[in-house]
Amino acid sequence: MWGNSSAAPSRAAGGEVVYRCDRGDQGLNWVYRGVQSTLVDSTGESVGTALPGGYFSSYDGSYVVSRPDAEATVSPDSLPWARLVARFNGGDKVFETRFARTGLILRVQTKGGLPPDRPCVLAGSVLNVPYTATYLIYRSPSVPAPAMPLPSASVAGAPEHAVIPCSLNPQPGDFIKLPRNAALPDGALPLPDH
Repeated sequence: MWGNSSAAPSRAAGGEVVYRCDRGDQGLNWVYRGVQSTLVDSTGESVGTALPGGYFSSYDGSYVVSRPDAEATVSPDSLPWARLVARFNGGDKVFETRFARTGLILRVQTKGGLPPDRPCVLAGSVLNVPYTATYLIYRSPSVPAPAMPLPSASVAGAPEHAVIPCSLNPQPGDFIKLPRNAALPDGALPLPDH
């Protein structure tokens, strides 16, 4: 998908999407501020958090700050799928920490997370909306990694097919279509469980 990068899933569990009531040209509206969720690995173990502002941090001390690069609405009732590009990585990069060399994060298989259709009434008020999603964390290919099978993660009610961006510098039509429970490309790695 992205050169010789590797991917590993973390699932956001018990998460919330944060909205704030802001005044705009159309009056008061709920404005997206980010997600607040616990990241869990394939065994259900809590491994870190996702916070508003594109911050992802792991309990091993590594973290990544990302910015949204693209979004796709897959379900009218759920938060859009998103491609987040890493702006900065922190923590010990010598070891294989969870967010070492992260270059790209995909938020897929979202469920929930949208604000109500009605406008807000009190400027500055905050609304937290429950959601779930799968986050695929892609590492840059600077250090080759051994190939391992990728554990699957799914969310009930996920679409039959998903369109996923396949490059950091997309061109028109630069997407791949994966069946619902498709395995990811060779070289995909699970997040280290440490």
